[in-house]
Amino acid sequence: MCFAVFLLFFFRSTTNAQNKNITFKHLTIEDGLSQNAVFAILQDSKGFMWFGTKDGLNKYNGYSFTVYTHDPYDSNTISSNFIKNIFEDSREILWIVTFDGELNLMDSKTEIFRTISIDPNNPNSLSSNDITSIVEDKDGNIWFGTIGGGLNMIERENILKSNYQFIHFKHNPDDPNSLDDNNVNSLMIDNNGVLWIGTDSGLSKMISNSKKQFQHFVINTKNKKVPPNIIDKMIKAILNDNDTTLWLGSSSGATLFNKNNGDFTHYPNRYEIKKYGWGEVTDIIKDQTGNLWIGSLGGLMQFDIDNKIYTYFEPNSLDPNSISHTGISKVISDRSGNIWIGTNGYGINIYFPEANRFHSFPYKKYKEKIKTNISIRTIFEDSQNNLWFSSEVLYKWDRKTNELTSYANPRDWNQMGSTGAWSITEDRSGFLWFGSYRGLYRFNRKTNEQLHFKFNPDNPEALQDEVVFGVFEDNLGSIWAVTEKHLSKLIDVQSGRFVVNYIYNDKQSTNFMMSSSMYQDEQGNLWFTTNIGLFKFNPEKEKFTSYRNDPRNINSLNNNSIRCICPDPLAPEEKLWIGTAGGGLNLFDKENESFTHITEKDGLPNNVVYGILPDNEGNIWLSTNKGLSKYNLGKKQFTNYDVNDGLQSNEFNTGAFFKSKSGELFFGGINGFNYFIPGKIGNKKSIPKLVFTDFKLFNKSVSVRDSNSVLQKTISETGKMKLSYAEN
Repeated sequence: MCFAVFLLFFFRSTTNAQNKNITFKHLTIEDGLSQNAVFAILQDSKGFMWFGTKDGLNKYNGYSFTVYTHDPYDSNTISSNFIKNIFEDSREILWIVTFDGELNLMDSKTEIFRTISIDPNNPNSLSSNDITSIVEDKDGNIWFGTIGGGLNMIERENILKSNYQFIHFKHNPDDPNSLDDNNVNSLMIDNNGVLWIGTDSGLSKMISNSKKQFQHFVINTKNKKVPPNIIDKMIKAILNDNDTTLWLGSSSGATLFNKNNGDFTHYPNRYEIKKYGWGEVTDIIKDQTGNLWIGSLGGLMQFDIDNKIYTYFEPNSLDPNSISHTGISKVISDRSGNIWIGTNGYGINIYFPEANRFHSFPYKKYKEKIKTNISIRTIFEDSQNNLWFSSEVLYKWDRKTNELTSYANPRDWNQMGSTGAWSITEDRSGFLWFGSYRGLYRFNRKTNEQLHFKFNPDNPEALQDEVVFGVFEDNLGSIWAVTEKHLSKLIDVQSGRFVVNYIYNDKQSTNFMMSSSMYQDEQGNLWFTTNIGLFKFNPEKEKFTSYRNDPRNINSLNNNSIRCICPDPLAPEEKLWIGTAGGGLNLFDKENESFTHITEKDGLPNNVVYGILPDNEGNIWLSTNKGLSKYNLGKKQFTNYDVNDGLQSNEFNTGAFFKSKSGELFFGGINGFNYFIPGKIGNKKSIPKLVFTDFKLFNKSVSVRDSNSVLQKTISETGKMKLSYAEN
């Protein structure tokens, strides 16, 4: 039965918009993959990833590969090394299709292969040696789509008996209810158990297995601007969207198909006009955010369903995190939501959404301008939304234009920028202030004029220490500088006159590196951090109060080396959060002058806390030597993030943290800095289940296929084993 379908074409302009937060990791032969042309990808029921290449079947456990190849002297090995397709059935049997058309069944418990070949003398044999797709229905029957041989099926009862007799469903020109085409490109069984078939002639729906009857839909995706071509009707991929709709992949884009009435809406990609045919879809999947990922001969695409916009991913030799190749052979999503992409000759690309939750400064893009290391000392966003950061020298990043400016002056290393900065602030007049190795600088962005306030031991009204670790503007507009021994207030900008009689540390220099975090409370007190404790300064009384560790007082500060200070978001005038270099978090109650300690034993990932920033949702964020941590103040619960979530490194740095007026958080570390909107960071996913991947006796891996092996099944399938005393 053939239906005339109303064709609804919905054209929207597509775009080359780049999703800047999408990066790819790569697996190639350098990582242990047997060959870089990857045509098949599967995640099995235990979580292992399988890859079919031109030179072997690969199993990947997240760290290393196991490669299965043909051995002409062992009939229990795979029949050929060129793998086209992989499928796992409900009995955990792998069905593997090789390039020469043979089916291989692999028992994951024993790793023994059984080969099914075409027998031209057997009418119940496979009807074609070119298998394109494999699915299993709710009754356990296995269906095979082929090129030239139509549809094949093995019933479950025959599979259990190892009786591989195939039932054939082919096109019959005298029967309008037969399969519409013997070239089957894709198969899909929807939530209702209905089998859908994509062929060279369109889309078919099986309506009777026993009677071999199908309902047909012609999905003509041709644009009138393009000459007619047979590929206009081809359906190359099918994705079940929900109970009422399918997504179809064709030669020119994605098509949304209504299963109830046969209506469809076509969304052409750029290849419909440019390089027609290059957009031929090889796979179409849906990610956890609701976007489509489409593999094609011309490249990888992401389709934003809500905005009807394509994003195209292209290789970039200057960006090691770009897609490695345009020829996409396979795209799948694993159970954690990661996207795995096979290419024709350039290995595997992986998009980890969790690894893209944090933005990273793309320093490799600016390698011509960044001549030093990228270990970040401080970060600051000015009122013009420029981001200033310092490593060994000072940089400005215009995020609107993506222009990076270096302020290093190789002819004068005493100038602002050449020495880097430990601290940055902007005063109410719009001047920028930088605390550095060579004193204090004021910078006029309009004129590029800089004023340098230097250390001069012979002038009591000049800075009395050379290095300025912290610079701060108080609520009256005065500029304060924290040095190794002094808290200095700038009285006159033009003359460079300081009040320098505020000595908080009268001991000899300890030659330490510190970075001071400063805060002013409602009473006007200045709080600042040092390596010898927490200090409060009352400007009216010109009096210091220090808080240090007292071994006799359990409620004292537990570590004198302090890295940061942050008023408690829920009670800013009552409590302060203190980050220490070894004592974890300290919560200071100002009224009782007591400290509560929160350390690794409470869930903190590391007891070195470099930076603390509050978000707008009742959390504080911490940078440590083991990643970032979000602490929910209400639940008193940590959520920890590491490099696998996209951090520049697990190690962050003292002084390198900042919260912008928009609520964006910045944390710097040894490999650059991360920035993010806290509300857009999703919850951490559950930890994958534990699976054993290897078993060694006397430091040698044992396989179930070894002669006299102690394993009766593969180690991942083994519940228990017995070892002799000599093997234990």
